[in-house]
Amino acid sequence: MDSNNTDPKFESGLQGILKRSAHPVALTFHYLFKISALISFMFFDLFIDDTILTFIITLLFCCADFWTVQNITGRLLVALRWRNKVEEDGSEDWVFESLNEKHENNKIDSWGFWLGLYAYVGLWALMLLAALLDLNPFKVSFI
Repeated sequence: MDSNNTDPKFESGLQGILKRSAHPVALTFHYLFKISALISFMFFDLFIDDTILTFIITLLFCCADFWTVQNITGRLLVALRWRNKVEEDGSEDWVFESLNEKHENNKIDSWGFWLGLYAYVGLWALMLLAALLDLNPFKVSFI
C-alpha cells in the first residue's frame, strides 16, 4: 500500500483546504481583501506617517472586500445574492435571494465563507475594544 496518498481528503493545511474547495480562487479573494484591510489598518502607520492615507487605503480594501462578498464570493461559495431594487415610487428595497434547499453547497466553501465573515467582524470589534480601553500595542491611532 502506497503511503503517499494524493487524495485531497487527506491533505491538511491551506493547500488541502483549497484542493477540497469547489471555488479556491473565490475563497482566496474572500480572505485576501479582509486580511489586507486589517494589515493596512494596523501597520501602515509604522511605515507611512500619514493617518489619512492609511485610512484611505484601508477603506479601499474594505470596499473591495464588500464588493467581492456581495457580487462574487456570496454567490459562488454559499449561493446567496442580494441587490438593491428601486421601486417606481422611488423607494428602495433590498432583495435577498438564495437557491432552494435542494442545492448542496461545498462544506469547505460554506465554512470558509461564514468563518471569514464572522471572524472579520470579531477582529474589528476587538480592535474597537482595544481602542476604547486605550490598549494600543501597534502604536496606531485607532479611528
